[in-house]
Amino acid sequence: FGKRVRRIVMEVTDNRTLRREERKRRQIEHAPELSPEAAVVKLGDKIANVQDVTHSPPVRWSVERRNKYLDWCRKVIDNLPKVNPELERTFAEALAKGRHKLSE
Repeated sequence: FGKRVRRIVMEVTDNRTLRREERKRRQIEHAPELSPEAAVVKLGDKIANVQDVTHSPPVRWSVERRNKYLDWCRKVIDNLPKVNPELERTFAEALAKGRHKLSE
């Protein structure tokens, strides 16, 4: 895919040698530093993740864990550079639908 795509992928890839909580914290902290291209990839990823956690979550995830995951996704997205208003709206809509469904 070339150097450009590799750079973008590397920007959004977690260091899997770190504990999960550390990786999650770093995603929030690192979000403002992402390039516009990486921010778009991150937005798309979080939209898909929110929809998955809302409609077909991992079997053992409680409603509480699902809500915490949605909270974390919002923190990541809130810290991203504002680069794509349409995707940002799509994320906000997916998050609102997820919150509504989990409150039923």
